Amino acid sequence: MTSKKARSTSVDTAEAVAATTDAPVAEKLAQTAHEVIDRATESVSQAEQSLRQTAVSSEERAREWSAQAQQTSDQTLANVQNYMRSHPLESLGIAFVSGVVLSGLLRK
Repeated sequence: MTSKKARSTSVDTAEAVAATTDAPVAEKLAQTAHEVIDRATESVSQAEQSLRQTAVSSEERAREWSAQAQQTSDQTLANVQNYMRSHPLESLGIAFVSGVVLSGLLRK
């Protein structure tokens, strides 16, 4: 039993020496890993912030374009209605010719 105990002690001592020898390397690896993770987290955070800002500005632009399109559509409709009131016979003729042309295109 003494030889087993002596072997066990020498193995424990060898492991302790190896652990103290590798400790700075392991600490450096852990530190490097933490730095890499911190940098990656920062990059992802910046990318997310940039993406959110882009989404907000895109939404604002889309709302502006929608409002402009609605305004243009309303103005065009008002112009057409005014023309139809001012020139009823011409409007009727335009509608008739448009119907003839459209039906001719749809038959083919």
